[in-house]
Amino acid sequence: MAAEPARLDCDTLADFEAAAAARDACYALLGEVEPDVLAPLVNPALVGGPAWPAMRQAWNVIHRPDSTLLVSNGLSDPFEPARADPQADRLGFGVEVYAEMRGQRLQDLARSWFFDLVYQVSQNVAHHGQFQRLIERHGVLSMLLEVKGLPQHWVSPEGMAGMLIGLDAGSVPASFDTAKGPVRLLAVTLLHPREVAFMERSADILGNRRTLAERLSALPGGHINDLAREPVVD
Repeated sequence: MAAEPARLDCDTLADFEAAAAARDACYALLGEVEPDVLAPLVNPALVGGPAWPAMRQAWNVIHRPDSTLLVSNGLSDPFEPARADPQADRLGFGVEVYAEMRGQRLQDLARSWFFDLVYQVSQNVAHHGQFQRLIERHGVLSMLLEVKGLPQHWVSPEGMAGMLIGLDAGSVPASFDTAKGPVRLLAVTLLHPREVAFMERSADILGNRRTLAERLSALPGGHINDLAREPVVD
């Protein structure tokens, strides 16, 4: 199912098409891209959800030999109408988010924990509006969300799942170039509850988060979501 942008003026339409072409070219290098995007039947922005730059909310499914990628498509569309900084607005929020899952293809990906994970982070990016600046400042971010369908041993007693956003990924570029500048690609990586407890065990949450990021990055494909993965902390 194709997701269409809002009605754009000529200059913005040219920027939209250029950004879309650069994004599509990048995604095509990552694996076998399914021809149709995943998109809600009713745009969440029309029922109280966060608005994406061109009102177009979509996600691409990309198959790799041993894994599946799910990546947002639209967070880096140009804003229409433009906001305070027209040049920056040509890249929307300046990021797209993705998760990679090791193993076999899911039969109903759109109803899976995997989609809910990427969907919720995407909406948080749109709601916050400044994720690019946060990543530039901190390198890696963390978040707690109620992800539907995750196995019980990957959620806290309160039903929350922890995750890191922005881990380095050797098999996925950190960004792709457009005519208006680079767009960051942010990996979403689930944390085991023991890893969340490690991060929150002292007041130095930023330092503990850096430690987790370093340990996961040291693993082959450490950014990949693997529900059989052992925690990197005791």
